Amino acid sequence: DWTGFDDGTRAYPNTSMNGYDLGKSLPNNWTQRASRAPLNGSFNLSVGDALPIGDDQFGYVAALSYRNGFQRTESETDYFRTGSRILEASGTRDQYTVLWGGLVDVSFKFSGLHKLSLKNSYNQTAEDKLSFITGVDENEQVFRTQVTEWDQRSLHVASLSGEHKLPALAGLDVQWKGGYTSSIAREPDRKTAVYSKNVASVNDPFIKGLTDRSWSDLREFSRNASIDFTLPIEEAKLKFGMLAEGKKRDYDIKFFVAELERGSRAFELTILPIDSIFMPQNFGPGKFVMSRLDNPRDKYTAEQTLYAGYAMVDIPFTFVEQNFRFVGGARLENSEQLVNTISPFVTDEPYVARLKKVDVLPSLNFTYIINENMNLRLAYSQSVNRPEFRELASFYFYDYSIYEGTYGNPLLQRALSKNYDIRFEIFPGVGELAAISYFNKNISGAIEQQLIISSNPERTWFNSPRGKNYGWEFEVRKSFDFLGEYFSNISITGNYTRIFSAIEYPTFFGAREFATREMQGQSPYMLNVSLLFREPSFGTTINLLYNEFGERLDAVADTREQDVIEQARGVFDASITQPIMDGLEMKFTAKDVGASLKKFKTREGNPYRTLFQGTTYSLQASLTF
Repeated sequence: DWTGFDDGTRAYPNTSMNGYDLGKSLPNNWTQRASRAPLNGSFNLSVGDALPIGDDQFGYVAALSYRNGFQRTESETDYFRTGSRILEASGTRDQYTVLWGGLVDVSFKFSGLHKLSLKNSYNQTAEDKLSFITGVDENEQVFRTQVTEWDQRSLHVASLSGEHKLPALAGLDVQWKGGYTSSIAREPDRKTAVYSKNVASVNDPFIKGLTDRSWSDLREFSRNASIDFTLPIEEAKLKFGMLAEGKKRDYDIKFFVAELERGSRAFELTILPIDSIFMPQNFGPGKFVMSRLDNPRDKYTAEQTLYAGYAMVDIPFTFVEQNFRFVGGARLENSEQLVNTISPFVTDEPYVARLKKVDVLPSLNFTYIINENMNLRLAYSQSVNRPEFRELASFYFYDYSIYEGTYGNPLLQRALSKNYDIRFEIFPGVGELAAISYFNKNISGAIEQQLIISSNPERTWFNSPRGKNYGWEFEVRKSFDFLGEYFSNISITGNYTRIFSAIEYPTFFGAREFATREMQGQSPYMLNVSLLFREPSFGTTINLLYNEFGERLDAVADTREQDVIEQARGVFDASITQPIMDGLEMKFTAKDVGASLKKFKTREGNPYRTLFQGTTYSLQASLTF
């Protein structure tokens, strides 16, 4: 597991086995054990150089990194419907994570006018997650649920690119790129076991409920190619280019439930503890059998093609002895998404979610250069937000660790945003900035997440008809040198954003009258502050960071009162860096000092979910030579 790859012990054994033999062949590895986690660790190594070859130059950069870590998350969950609690649960999720990767980039510059680059990167990540949840449901059933998951992902990105300056063609600059990406995600032998009994049955044993094992695979491959041309025309520039991209995805799952054979009376097997209930001898006629339950809704294939072209100009000019700059153009995008899934109208009937759009996306930027330290900027643009494959597929996934299901919506459409911005900025000194901005975004078809409240709540996605985000932002980067020379080693960086959002929604199903609410996922304000101190004598660097966001709508529920709200949260981080000797540096970091809670509640004030992870401390040594 430390490599981020399963060694095969979690692999699906043999597709030709029947229900009894499959149950007997699967490892009886249901038991969760507790042990003290070691320290988290990480390692990074990188090397780079530029080597002259005559008048030309060859350069390379190579890097390797490895990180692993343990994390415990404690949770409390409460679900309410029409004022009554339908589920109350608490538990823990223990997670072991591995992330390692490497990159090799090489480039060759020749003739002083050309550059070729080959870039390759690979990342492997894996998560071993164990969840144990206890609670009571609306039927007065006490339950115990444990979930065991292994999730591994591989990502490979490769590209070949070139840059060419062509003085013989009026100084034309050409840049091209071809790329390939592969992404593979596997979740072998995901196991869920639920035991329950009635609240009043204090002395009775827990009885096995739903128990399942699944093996899933996702493969996605994409290719892209682009070319850009830049032509200088006196002080101005004309730029144009095109792009083509193709992407394919295939998702498959094998899903089995361990249950008593129909007609069996071997009920004594259902009260056995988790370490012995699924021993090989408990599978057979009249006993347990592995029943396959996956259906066409549980898998999907998808592909996307995107063809785009753009043209733009960059023109500095002077008017009435004042300096201005105009950058503007348009991008044409022809996109088609196809997801082979299941119909939202007819049970188990194949359906192709097809989203094809041709969009013209203008962008206009106007800058008034008041003086060398002051600018006024105006901008207008249009942008699109397309649904992900997962959001378009009817594929259903149930997460027992949070008691919520998720499924896609094949009827989703892309969202279109018209963006207006105005920004005034001042540069008081080198590296310093003070700016204030106003923004306004008019959005049609915003993609939002919906929560359907039931005994087991479910989430999906939908398009809201119209909405807008508008507000202002203040940004500052400033040294304290105005207090004296020594204080020039202290600087502050920060920004505060105030956002007003208004999304239209029908007052009831099918109504033509609309009310407004805030946008799902949008905080009304965000604050980021960083205070940096560099002590010149000892070389010590102290960095204090604070981030806060206001409460935001986590999911849109069936009724406004049941909307789930994520409460406001502030996080404080701190780090101290100290040089020890030439090339050797030590760094101590504390993240989420004070261990803030992640809290969710319904709009009417009932608790929904609380998550606690604690504070993380780390010590890092870096050697450069």
